[in-house]
Amino acid sequence: MNDTLLALRERALHDPAFRQSLLDTRSCPDPLVALCDLACACGFPLTPGDVISDGEEFSCNQTKSTN
Repeated sequence: MNDTLLALRERALHDPAFRQSLLDTRSCPDPLVALCDLACACGFPLTPGDVISDGEEFSCNQTKSTN
């Protein structure tokens, strides 16, 4: 996981209002873009490409570890 996502996670663990803001992005028409917009507005430079890339890397690593 990249450093930005880790920092975002840490803040969400310690700030209930921020965590709720992140959770509220689920109801947006495009949740990924809403999440990235919120993260950027709060000082966490995050793009949809970052999230997708990290997800793909995680999935590939899981596949490799089961072979």
